[in-house]
Formats: sequence, C-alpha cells, structure tokens
Amino acid sequence: MFGKHITFSHCPIAWDGYYDINIHGHFHNTDHRRHEPQYNNILSDKHKLLAIEYTNYQPVNLEKFIKNPVLERKS
Repeated sequence: MFGKHITFSHCPIAWDGYYDINIHGHFHNTDHRRHEPQYNNILSDKHKLLAIEYTNYQPVNLEKFIKNPVLERKS
C-alpha cells in the first residue's frame, strides 16, 4: 500500500523483517515508555502511533499519515 508493507496492530509488534511500518494504537496520548517499559526494546522509527485523541476521533487519510505520521493534539 503506497509502496510500503504496512502492519496494523493494537499494540506495537516487534519488527519481523517484513513490514516497513507498524501503525498501532494502544498508548493513546500517554508517556508509554514510562508506563510500559516492555515496549522500549521494540519501538523504532518503523512504529507509528495513531492516537485517536490526536485526530479528534475523526478518520485519517492513510497516505498523508504515512508521509507525515506526526499528529498534533487537537483540542
């Protein structure tokens, strides 16, 4: 999809050598590294958090998100 192998998951998953991007949720808008240190060893630039709090609970254009995965918190 869009020239990338994408894996969608709730929690981030360890890189398996196949996907280019792992789009996941789970952490929402929290400091996940402090609260769930078991993910510290697997998180990398291949992991993109898609927190619905940052999208005002609205749909996201996948192609735009892949190109620029930085979402700003919307109030």
